[in-house]
Amino acid sequence: MKKQLAITLILLGIFQYLQSDNRQENQAINKDSIISEYDFITANEYGKYLYENPRGISCKSCHGEYGQGEVIAKYIKMEKEVELKAPNITSLSKERFELAINTSKSIMPKYYLTTQEISAIYTYIQSYSQIKEIE
Repeated sequence: MKKQLAITLILLGIFQYLQSDNRQENQAINKDSIISEYDFITANEYGKYLYENPRGISCKSCHGEYGQGEVIAKYIKMEKEVELKAPNITSLSKERFELAINTSKSIMPKYYLTTQEISAIYTYIQSYSQIKEIE
């Protein structure tokens, strides 16, 4: 009985410790996120989810796994092969990123994302680009 109680208390302590780390991560990553410190996923996880599944066509299908840009299509124009490329979005400022999503007049679909959703996606892209710089 005492052994079970001790194991339970240890597991509760570990769980509490992990929860406090998640809360600190949520607060540090994105202050204007709809994700709060008490939510099950972090702001970064929410941004990744939106990046991969926004409203039908994922951002990554054109911009690549982490926003680095991709060739969308190749076609022949005046007997030359031309590539249609989605731009690298990892180095955009937050303001430029929001503007590109909200006022795009290119082939990019209009997703009608909220300010918080745009912020979560931007945070996800930036967090990955910072990791790549460190490596």
